[in-house]
Order: sequence, then C-alpha cells, then structure tokens
Amino acid sequence: MQVNKKTKQLFWKTASFVVLLCFSLTTIAWSNPALGSQAQAVQTHPLSKLKNLSLSEQLGRIEEVYIPEGVNPDSPFIVYLQDAHANLGAQENIAQIARELQKQLKIETILKEGGSGEAHLKDLRSFPNQKIKDSVTRFWMNEAVLSGIEREAIIGPRKYRFFGIEEQTVYEAGGKYFLETQSQAKPLLISVDSLIKHNLEHQKKILNPELLHFEERISKFEGKEELVALVNFMANQARNLHVNRWKYLEIEKFIDLILLEMEGG
Repeated sequence: MQVNKKTKQLFWKTASFVVLLCFSLTTIAWSNPALGSQAQAVQTHPLSKLKNLSLSEQLGRIEEVYIPEGVNPDSPFIVYLQDAHANLGAQENIAQIARELQKQLKIETILKEGGSGEAHLKDLRSFPNQKIKDSVTRFWMNEAVLSGIEREAIIGPRKYRFFGIEEQTVYEAGGKYFLETQSQAKPLLISVDSLIKHNLEHQKKILNPELLHFEERISKFEGKEELVALVNFMANQARNLHVNRWKYLEIEKFIDLILLEMEGG
C-alpha cells in the first residue's frame, strides 16, 4: 500500500502499545550538543539524573534503575514506555509521565510505533486557542484516534520532533499474520483441552490446599466477563493474607471504582 506525503506525516495507528521517547545526543546528526568540558557534559547527561528520578504516586512507580558500565556523554539515551491498548486511563498517565520525564531528562524527540516517517506538528501546535486544542485532542484520545503521547506532543509545552518508526511493509505483514493466527486459534485451543485437563489433575497432587483453592476460585471467572467479581475476590484474599495491595495501584484504583459503583456513584 502506497502512502501519500500528508498521510505519511500523520500515519499513526490507534492500537499502539509501545511508546519510545528518545533523547537525541551528540551521536545524532541533528542533535544540539552542549559546549563545555567533559565534566560539564557528564553533569548534563540524563544518566546522571537517573538516580534521583521520581514520579508522583498517581502516575506510577519506578521499580529499578540500571545503568550499564561504559556509559559516557556520547551514549544515546532512550526512555521506553509501554501502555495498554486504547486504555484511556493509561493514555492520560502516559501523557503526564512524558511531560514529567521531559522536565527531568530534557527529552527532545518522540519515536512511536504504528507510523512511518516524521510528523510535522507545527500547524497543530500553533493553533492559537489552547482551550479548544485541549478539548479537541482529548475528544480524539477518548475515541482512541490519538494516543496520550501524541496528544502531549501537540498540546504540551515542549516542541518535540516526532517520528513514526515502523517499516511499513513489515508492519502490514505483522497485521496479516495476526489475523491469520486469530482464524486458526479456535481449533488450536480445542486441541489443547486434553492437556489443560491433565494439568489441572496434576495440580491437585502438587499444590498446597490454600493455593489449590485459590486457583479453583479464579478459574470460575474465566470466560464469564465478571471482572468486577474477580477483582473483588482477589482484594478480599489479599486482605485475608495480609498482602500490601498498595503495591498494585491499578487494582487498588479498580477497587475504588467498585466501591463507588456500590455506593451509587
């Protein structure tokens, strides 16, 4: 499929799950390296700020920071963000995370899957009425046409360079194989039913009674689209087993929504 120039500029897909934020350093031809001594460069390199990197509790948590040996001021630096497909809450958080990381790490460029080539956002960013721009981009994000990172690139304070990093032929081939796999999934799942039954029988022999009971309760929710009931059950189990639920903020927020619904909110 051939893509014209305008389409190529804004060739983003709604089913994105990977967002790449790339900080352009001196190894990139169009970067703008700072002048000064090697010591000054080390201080301004984003890696020097990673140990103190933080996010608000509402956005998420940083589990670990790993800095490999041999990193120097000329090393390219990439922040990798992965999100849930077309999940509005995830998209809103990613937009806020991107803005926060830009402040702390001075990110200049966004690389996104589902697109090809550079997208020139000047016309969108230069629209004079910020309130209308906020409203329109939020509407299209709610409709899963724009992702959170795309919205931030349009309305945020930072003027990013924005690139789609897909190789179009490979991207389309992946979509084709996905559809083919979907069509073949049902007979394949039927063929493994006997293996699943064997596995369940084996579990009864090796699992302790508490874990076996938990697995049996969880299995009752499979295929029934009863997510609220499942999360409610898991929350009660966590309380009974003294598990710190605050380590799992997504589930905790979902529990809050359940309680709100029960109260008629």
